[in-house]
Amino acid sequence: MSTGHELVQIASDGGLLPAPVAVKSVELFVAERAEVVIDFSRYQPGTQIILRNVADPNPLTQPVMRFDVVGTAPDNSQIPGTLCPLPPADKPVAERTSS
Repeated sequence: MSTGHELVQIASDGGLLPAPVAVKSVELFVAERAEVVIDFSRYQPGTQIILRNVADPNPLTQPVMRFDVVGTAPDNSQIPGTLCPLPPADKPVAERTSS
């Protein structure tokens, strides 16, 4: 983010994460996805925020998306502390044998 503020990652290719993670950036490779939440409430109307591709040294391809903050609205939403608890790991089914 051009503002330097954190994003909150809530999901990846594997689905919801067990809990939200505050990150400054998300590294993605070809065909990968990530779901993030951006809190725009800290920005004044008129603010422009650029989502950038910092992995690419070419300044022409670094801007990915621009968000224009155009107003304010009440927001009581919250990101839950637990998103998708991981199930307990199964006992291993493999057995070591000597040869």
